[in-house]
Amino acid sequence: MLDDARPRHRTRIGADVVCEALLLQGADVFFSYPGGVILPLYDVLGDYPQLRHVLVRHEQGGAHAADGYARVTGQVGVCMGTSGPGATNLVTGIGTALLDSIPMVAITGNVPSALIGKDAFQEIDINGITLPMTKHNYLVRDANDLPRVLAEAFHIARTGRPGPVHVDITKDALQQATTAPHPTHEEVVAGLPGFRPNLDANGRQLKLHSEAWDELVAFAEKGQIPVGHTLLGIGAINETHPLSYVYMGMHGWKHVNRAIQSADLLLAIGMRFDDRVTGNVRTYAPYARIVHVDIDPAEIGKNVAVEVPIVGDAKRVLAALLPMIEAVDPATRADYFAELAAWRRDSEGSSWHGSGAWRDGLLSADYVIERIGELTEHEATYVADVGQNQMWLARYAGFRHPNTHVSSGGLGTMGFSVPAAMGAALGAPGRETWAITGDGGFLRQQEAGNDPAVAGDHLRRQLPLGPSAGPRLRQARRRVRHPGVPGTDARRGRRCDPRRPGGRRTGPRLVRDRRGAERLPDDAGRQGPVRLDREVGRGGRMIADGSSNGAVPADAVVTPPAHAAPPARALPGGGETRRHTLIAIVLDKPGVLNRVSSLMRARNFNIDSLAVSRTDQPDTSRMTITLHGDDVAVEQAAKQLYRLIDVLKVQDVTADAVVAQELALVKIRATDSNRAEILKLVELSKGRIVDLAGEAVIVEVTGPEAEIDGFVALVRGYGIKEIVRTGSVVMSRGSSSIEEAVKR
Repeated sequence: MLDDARPRHRTRIGADVVCEALLLQGADVFFSYPGGVILPLYDVLGDYPQLRHVLVRHEQGGAHAADGYARVTGQVGVCMGTSGPGATNLVTGIGTALLDSIPMVAITGNVPSALIGKDAFQEIDINGITLPMTKHNYLVRDANDLPRVLAEAFHIARTGRPGPVHVDITKDALQQATTAPHPTHEEVVAGLPGFRPNLDANGRQLKLHSEAWDELVAFAEKGQIPVGHTLLGIGAINETHPLSYVYMGMHGWKHVNRAIQSADLLLAIGMRFDDRVTGNVRTYAPYARIVHVDIDPAEIGKNVAVEVPIVGDAKRVLAALLPMIEAVDPATRADYFAELAAWRRDSEGSSWHGSGAWRDGLLSADYVIERIGELTEHEATYVADVGQNQMWLARYAGFRHPNTHVSSGGLGTMGFSVPAAMGAALGAPGRETWAITGDGGFLRQQEAGNDPAVAGDHLRRQLPLGPSAGPRLRQARRRVRHPGVPGTDARRGRRCDPRRPGGRRTGPRLVRDRRGAERLPDDAGRQGPVRLDREVGRGGRMIADGSSNGAVPADAVVTPPAHAAPPARALPGGGETRRHTLIAIVLDKPGVLNRVSSLMRARNFNIDSLAVSRTDQPDTSRMTITLHGDDVAVEQAAKQLYRLIDVLKVQDVTADAVVAQELALVKIRATDSNRAEILKLVELSKGRIVDLAGEAVIVEVTGPEAEIDGFVALVRGYGIKEIVRTGSVVMSRGSSSIEEAVKR
């Protein structure tokens, strides 16, 4: 692909390196909006015809489009923005990708290096802003660093638990001449000692998109185990499969939630037990023992304590477990499946917040979504916005294939659907793409005014769905969009068309009955995207079903299994708080201290002390962190620390036999009358005088924290002018060494 670039009759600059890196990484589509400091990139873009640049209307839309592209392809999505507001506009899209584990590389420009930190025009510390919402981020000031940094960024984004990586490049680095070569994969891995791929042990470093759906079905069929899925697990199993019990959680189906609450064993594969699935974790699945499989060790035990943790790739774990279980004859579980079937009939047969209203002549959301699924033969890509429309799509579309459901599950970003659908359409051009959105989400989407040519003929429809919202939806209409259509009069929600008298274009009246819904496919033969507005009947609100645990009704009778319930689960924040000491070996990279302290702040820990010192290894440092928390919460904090790319090793030594020492410098107020007494106290405390002045004595004291506290209490009566303490530094007793473990 890189060989297809046009020959250059000029000097290779940093902007060329960016284009070359995209092609080398297989990222031949990127979404961007130009700005001053990234113009050097646009100047050379014509020399790389294999790169497809998608001009978005807003950088947030570009980030969502890259997200949608990544979700349907399994490749890294790429978005770009200029400095200042262009960069900050990407932030919501980056956060969306982080919480849903979507591989993305976000590239921003920054002011020239000489202006960094001087509050120059459109300068902002975007590196600091994106730090807590990326797997890693970089600030590049030298074009010679670009080949390595970009190769590392793509490797980190797609490897292990996927996620976004941010690369900020100064304008002078984009303009700087460079001959730096692109590294090999082996060189990239060698340059990331804190992030080495390890297929046998460290689950955070395995490949993207496990693609474990075949193994999942084989495992479920052999063990005759019903399968439920979370919002982001939709499509992992064909929903028409006899063992598919579909969408769980707060907005999910009653029958799957009742099955979970009555289960004696849960196998949780790749889920994170978020609050929309569990409700009150203290009463979640009270009779079940839980086996949790996840690629990220930090997810295991984070929200729900489990009996059997398995760190690894879902595909490989299921393949390994399959021969370990015995084949189960469905007849032996007939009574259980009969009970589940009865629950399902009750769940699907009852009206649920407006569902089934089409039977009374109203256009209900469930009917519209079901018809979309049927009319597309369940072969399209369906992209949800956030809110009621998102839950209607998840419940009623009837998904058959993996990677055909796209939804902002973690951050819940309103305005996500249309730009994400644009990216999804480009990523899967062989499928029709539908964006399902509510009126609020639609009004937030700058990409709704984009040219249809951006997404080709594949972004077929946008379908705002929501309960009646007064005049705005009474003006709802159906229209066909095509290139060259003039702009929108946002005040009236109408489309300006100077080709018609009065500059207005009218549309058919709102369709609100079942027969009208049958006309949904009328536009299927038209070229370009189509927007369809439909108002659903009143009362179609998608809210929780009144229970703290998913959609299980409060009065539901759940038959407990025969076995005894497992012991009460330990929850983060629920145990006794005590002091903990963590040791972390880190790389001497810019921002590593900020990353560690930011993570602790995000976990709501107040660091008592943090001591940083060099080690015997070049380019590595040792951090000793003391903090207060319960055992489960601190264990999770240590796992979160290990996620950081520049952290090589983390060890909690709270319960170990250690040597702990601290150094303090104390400046004590001294006079001629008490100087001798102070010197005697220093001698008895095994301190050392480091400075004698006319009215003060500076003393160095070392020892355990308690001895330092005792000395400070002794001299406080004389008057302490100033004191500085390093915090504890800790070393385990015996022959074991955390630094030698890192060397190995």
